[in-house]
Amino acid sequence: MKFISSPHNPFYRRLKTLGTNKGIREEKLILLSGEKLVHEFLKSPNLEILGEIFPPDLKPLSGIENALELSNSLFDAVDELGTGFNILILKKPNQIKWDPLSEPHGLEVICPLGDPQNVGALLRTCEGFGVRKIILTSESASPFLPKAIKASAGSALRVLTERADSLRKTIETLETSPFAESTFILAQNGKNIQNVRWPKNLRLVIGEEGPGFSQQELFQSVSIPTEKIESLNATVAASLAIYSCQTARSAHSK
Repeated sequence: MKFISSPHNPFYRRLKTLGTNKGIREEKLILLSGEKLVHEFLKSPNLEILGEIFPPDLKPLSGIENALELSNSLFDAVDELGTGFNILILKKPNQIKWDPLSEPHGLEVICPLGDPQNVGALLRTCEGFGVRKIILTSESASPFLPKAIKASAGSALRVLTERADSLRKTIETLETSPFAESTFILAQNGKNIQNVRWPKNLRLVIGEEGPGFSQQELFQSVSIPTEKIESLNATVAASLAIYSCQTARSAHSK
């Protein structure tokens, strides 16, 4: 069992990058932290465990050979969530490039959210309500950042996500799609969601926090009516829209 105490150690420096979108993309590794999430994952692992790190006062849990003990200072630097518990190093799930001209099947959600906690919360909603596919535009935070995995309660490791170009380019391409009528945009000034008749197969595009959409007139836009406040947090609004959509689709299929 190896002990690492130097901040100049090459493997430790690689670990440090896994708290960024770029590091996860280049290393193809993700960190799973949090006592409950780690224990739950070890009971039924669905991704390959490539390593494990732990502080001096703990012992390895995974039973793999690549278990590394880090000095307290180095472990704390990697443990950005402050869990103080063993961290698993997992192989990053493969994310294919999404084809915006493909035909939608079931409910597909397009997400440009840059806050990893919002992305994680959205993935949890999507898994809970049976969303078939989540498409992450280039603006989106990685669903495999520690904060995103925690906010998703582990859903980020189970749901299907695909990569897309920027939100602007995605919208422009969808405009030319033969399935453009199946695209719904969650926007501030859209049709009251209570009056929307959701089709069997569709795509729901979520606006970015702050800027929202400037091209919402190109597609069917829907909104969540509110009182005394201008708008809801994008993830909260998306969760309500997903629930409305899936409930209506389920009722229509009976």
